[in-house]
Amino acid sequence: MNGKRHWLLYLVLWGTLVACSGSAAVPTPWPTAIIPVWPTAVPPSPLPVSEPTPLPPTAVSGQPIRLTAAPGIPAEIVAAAQQIAQQNPAQFQWVDGAADVTLTWEEGRPLAQWVYVAAAPFATVPDSIDRLDLTAAWQGAGDWTFVAAERDAAVTAVLLGEGSAAAVAPDEALVERLWEARPSLTILPFDQLTPELKALQLDGVSPLAPDFDPASWPLALAVNVAGEEPAVSQFLAAWNGPATNRDPAKMTRVAMTGVTALVRATAYNMEQFGILWPGEEVGPILRGADIAHISNEVSFAPDCPYPNPIGGTTFCSRDSYFALIE
Repeated sequence: MNGKRHWLLYLVLWGTLVACSGSAAVPTPWPTAIIPVWPTAVPPSPLPVSEPTPLPPTAVSGQPIRLTAAPGIPAEIVAAAQQIAQQNPAQFQWVDGAADVTLTWEEGRPLAQWVYVAAAPFATVPDSIDRLDLTAAWQGAGDWTFVAAERDAAVTAVLLGEGSAAAVAPDEALVERLWEARPSLTILPFDQLTPELKALQLDGVSPLAPDFDPASWPLALAVNVAGEEPAVSQFLAAWNGPATNRDPAKMTRVAMTGVTALVRATAYNMEQFGILWPGEEVGPILRGADIAHISNEVSFAPDCPYPNPIGGTTFCSRDSYFALIE
């Protein structure tokens, strides 16, 4: 009895809901049987694939990397590159034309620094020249005669500009031509200086000075390596040639004086202006040398009289004068 009442109450409530909603309610279906579905194997995610690393030209083309040099590149640099090619024929080949790697003065990766100097016959009186006079001589103007060695003509054009009126001499005849044409000068690699020539100061700076800075020297050039990668990197890895032609560790500076007779007028001026007066100009040169040789041909005597600026031929120097030599 109670069950029938519950059932009738359910029908009344259901009818009321239908009447209020204005539409027939759709009875929720009873859930159907759930059929278990076992998961299938999920294929693994593919691993990331990296781009293939480019192989060196020798591995791709089967041909060696071609090497060449621009005009004027120092002979020592060229010889070292040619030796690399000779020792590694499967990797490098030296050619005279188009190449994969070029030794050049133009842009590229640095290989070496080459220092050039202005030089004149040793008997030349002036010790210095400025950049304007050097360029004028190269163009055939001014008081100097410019003589260029055949090996250096191309690089001098890089340093001073094209269109030169300078004389060109065979390499082996350069020194002789310079002495014949005095006052004359040239530009040559620092390591090609000989006792017959002297390096000139340029704008007051000497390439022989202990504090010489190649980075600020206007006659220094960078030898670079131009070409496509990885050919350039392979060549640089194999490079064992020179990095410069001016190695301070291989330089010894020797300064020698003439006769230092500290007598007569020289001694008199030392008494007037100070014991160190004669060394004011030459002192920096002697102190900048690794070895300084002073030729003193007059004895020091404790009883040497006060100097006579005219004097005779009996010479002596006062003991206090030795401070000048020290």
